[in-house]
Amino acid sequence: MKSNKFHNPALLLISLSAVVLHLAFAGTLGYQRDEMLYFTLGNHPALGYATVPPFTGWVAWLVQNTAGTGYYAVRLIPALLSGGMVLLMADMAGLMKGNASSQLLAALSGLGAILFLRAFYLFQPVAFDIFFWTLSSWLLLKYINNPKPSTLVWTGFFLGLGFLNKYLILLWLVSLLVSLSISSYRKIIMSRPFFMAGIIAFLVALPNIVWQVANNLPVINHMKELNETQLVNVDRLNFLTDQLLMVWPATFFLIPGLIVLLFGKQFSEYRFLGYSALLVILILMLLRGKAYYSAGVMPLLISAGCVWVGAILKGKPVFVIIPASVLIFLSAISLPMGIPVYKADKLVKYFDNVAEFMGSDAIRRDENGNFQKLPQDYADMLGWDELADVTDKAWQGIPEKEAAFIYAENYGQAAAISLIGRRLHLPEAVCFSESFRYWYPEKFEKEIKHLVYINDEEPGPDIKEIFSEIQLVGRIENPYAREYGTGVYICSEPVSSFNRFWEERTKEIR
Repeated sequence: MKSNKFHNPALLLISLSAVVLHLAFAGTLGYQRDEMLYFTLGNHPALGYATVPPFTGWVAWLVQNTAGTGYYAVRLIPALLSGGMVLLMADMAGLMKGNASSQLLAALSGLGAILFLRAFYLFQPVAFDIFFWTLSSWLLLKYINNPKPSTLVWTGFFLGLGFLNKYLILLWLVSLLVSLSISSYRKIIMSRPFFMAGIIAFLVALPNIVWQVANNLPVINHMKELNETQLVNVDRLNFLTDQLLMVWPATFFLIPGLIVLLFGKQFSEYRFLGYSALLVILILMLLRGKAYYSAGVMPLLISAGCVWVGAILKGKPVFVIIPASVLIFLSAISLPMGIPVYKADKLVKYFDNVAEFMGSDAIRRDENGNFQKLPQDYADMLGWDELADVTDKAWQGIPEKEAAFIYAENYGQAAAISLIGRRLHLPEAVCFSESFRYWYPEKFEKEIKHLVYINDEEPGPDIKEIFSEIQLVGRIENPYAREYGTGVYICSEPVSSFNRFWEERTKEIR
């Protein structure tokens, strides 16, 4: 497609706006639970972790050793990816023979859809996952339009990186292989560049594959636990409904995009991508996957829908003003659903109004089906500074710090102490949850006499049996925090050897 003055400057401006928008509100609430976990992984570079491949931990290591761990540093790369997503979606529309209007609408969708606002606000594998899926779609579109072997090779490389980021990309890869095998492009599968792409993807992913095998495939236990504790709560009908809601207001392009990719004559060259996207959605629905697991196919479908709408508008700038204005207006109204543009109190009022308008509070139910005053991601950004301050108060009250340590019951608490507690010079918390299980001390050199204990419940019987003195120092008191009520205790005066108890306990866990 030829460049013109109408769309190129506009696309660059929209891309820049996406980056600025995400960074402008980087510190509105605080670090999110999983963000802190991934930055803790950056303190322990490895070839794999308990629930995720190593890529996010590697990036976290790079960020904190160059830019630090401030809010803007943590959220810089996701913000940059959001700008890249805008350009990729616009160019995908162009590669599918869309006109300038199509590209503009695709770019605005990449900027304002709730899914992309939220995904590229947080430092999580989801942001990289969506980007790698979209990058592979973009490369395949480029290959269809201009079949250079190097394009397929690069596709393999980025699919390998995607594997190192999140195993979910295997679903996209399998769907692509199935769709290609029944399409007119089946000969690609037997081509030399395809085999080269496969070899490169495998070699990129190999370090983590070896790590998984060496560690008895922890991904299997993770998937089993995930299925038993979270996916069991997924309703298949709600899954389909959420596919539409999570990309609002780009929903207007999503359904047409899927339809034209599957049935439109002008999209026959790219039909295998439509089949692949549909297959991903159907498999996830049957397996009760979380709604956002399908996020990687949304940019492709939305871009295709924008091509269809752009064709109706006949590429004339004056015709695109109305749909573009509507898209911008609806994106502005729904902006707080994707990015916390307000403080907690005002966000609660906003979501109260949304629930009243929609007649449903589904958006504020967490992954376990429990109601929160804020959506889970937002509720998981609150209370952590408070927890670090209370923990610091407890730690300062311990006279023999060489004979003490901090223990947290879940990974969010432990990650908060490890990340936020760094500015308070707190030691990294010990925890058996998530990837913390890989670096807890099996033995202590000195006999432990004091324990700073963090839990969202009262100390259990094992703690009460060992320590004769247990003092509550404080709790998280932010009512909007998901960790509301979590307490910090100082446990002292052990009645028996804590070190012996610890060695026995860790043997059970190993």
